[in-house]
Amino acid sequence: MEAKKPYVVFMGGPCVDKYFDAEAWPEIGNKVSVWHRGNVCGGLIANAACVCAGYGIETYSFDIKGEGPDTEMLFEDMEKSHVHMDKAQIIPGKKDTYCVIYQLPSGEHTLMVVNGTKHPIDLTDDLREFFLGASYIYGTLDWSAYFNDSWGLLEELKAKGVRIMLDCESSFNSEEARRMIGYATTVSFNEFAAELYGNGKTFEEFRDELFAKGVETIILTLAEKGAKIVTRDGEWQVGCYDVDPVDTTGAGDTFNSSFCVAKVMGLSDPEALRFANAAANMSVTVQGPRGGITTREKVEEFMRTHTPKDER
Repeated sequence: MEAKKPYVVFMGGPCVDKYFDAEAWPEIGNKVSVWHRGNVCGGLIANAACVCAGYGIETYSFDIKGEGPDTEMLFEDMEKSHVHMDKAQIIPGKKDTYCVIYQLPSGEHTLMVVNGTKHPIDLTDDLREFFLGASYIYGTLDWSAYFNDSWGLLEELKAKGVRIMLDCESSFNSEEARRMIGYATTVSFNEFAAELYGNGKTFEEFRDELFAKGVETIILTLAEKGAKIVTRDGEWQVGCYDVDPVDTTGAGDTFNSSFCVAKVMGLSDPEALRFANAAANMSVTVQGPRGGITTREKVEEFMRTHTPKDER
């Protein structure tokens, strides 16, 4: 019998990204002029899914969207990037999330997520089988937006050994989010989120708490200082490459998605770290939230011809 092709499921879908150019980010009580550059198809999870599909990995996006022309446009755009949308659910009357992105002349940005309405559904047998068959499931800490019994599904996934990678955004900080971390095999934090979820603990105390919950790999993205992973077997850190950033939007999504892909391809944790770091550094040299879409060959070529500032 032919082996089943591995696939990755991304919990979340596309949304409209509204881009604005800003001279500077205003201090509290002050104002600043901005210019609307235009709208593009984006979404944090969708961007990560498109990066995954670019490597040739079978990729699905699961989401619950409202009905309308934006949804049709967004789904068509995802399919063009080879992300399957046939598992997504359409609910008439649901208001969808969109993002507002303010970009500074330096290339740095501030992103605001304008949340839509939640409309969780009952999990069908077909969807349950679909999730249980995944090699990896990637998402944030807000699965309650999708299912009436998200905890039951998470228990099944953990029992089946399905690998779950969670991007622990600071905006999801809650008791429910902290509980969900215990179902993940890999968790990713930026420095701010790690401090927030650590809740006053030292990193070593927080690390041991995560390991006790069953987490196997902790990723720390460190902006201009690169990235670091911590496992029970050790820790590794790589620095950034010397590139001229054009747009840092989506760099974290590119890193996380590329790390997930590297693990599906069979790379070790240190190898996956170096691969993901190179992909993220490549992505900031391209304008737009999906600048990270590339191929394994191009990332490996970049690694051969460029050297990170520091590695240990």
